[in-house]
Amino acid sequence: MHLSPEEAPGDLVAVPADIPAGAIESLEDLPGSRLPRNWRAYPAPIALADLGAAWILAGRRAVLSVPSVVIPAERNYLIDPRHRMFGQVRPGKAQVFRFHPRMWK
Repeated sequence: MHLSPEEAPGDLVAVPADIPAGAIESLEDLPGSRLPRNWRAYPAPIALADLGAAWILAGRRAVLSVPSVVIPAERNYLIDPRHRMFGQVRPGKAQVFRFHPRMWK
């Protein structure tokens, strides 16, 4: 985000992950109503980092579902690297990623 086509890196990759069923079953959902009013501001408000840090420190769940800043109706999934189930997450094969040309003006 916030780049012109000339600034976009040419070496991006996307890496899928297989998350164990137990981690998905214990997923924690963070609804938009629990986010600060300005959660989509740029740069991101410090309160968002504080929410994430508190979630990691609590260690309750392996996965946190949060609204996407780019498309709020979509979800992003954060995986706690300190959670006991993290070792069961299996990364897939890295795939070349390029932004679609319609992304740019």
